[in-house]
Amino acid sequence: MDYYSTSNSNELIEMVSVIQGIISFIMMIVFFVMASNISKIKKRLGASMSIQTMEFEAQKNIFIGDIKKATELYHMQAYKLRYSINHTDNEKRKEITRIATKISEIGGITSKELINWIENNCK
Repeated sequence: MDYYSTSNSNELIEMVSVIQGIISFIMMIVFFVMASNISKIKKRLGASMSIQTMEFEAQKNIFIGDIKKATELYHMQAYKLRYSINHTDNEKRKEITRIATKISEIGGITSKELINWIENNCK
């Protein structure tokens, strides 16, 4: 009886080891996929252009008559400002309101999300 009990214990230990290995392998794959996704998101959100560069590029596009591209750049600038940790809330409100005004002045379409943010945060 002692022999069967030891045999079953060894089989159980082997099975648990195999299952643990499979789970570890799956977790490693999930980790690398998540790391890759985080890298893609970081690159998309942290575009290489600074807020000042976006302002310059928007002004350049207004000058050459590309209002759609200028509007897009202003929206990106507002988005970066909205989530910036380098600006106070008051600075953010002033700058984002200025950007929305600028979009209207050049004949661009201000996004509903930007209008909602201004209405909710600039009271």
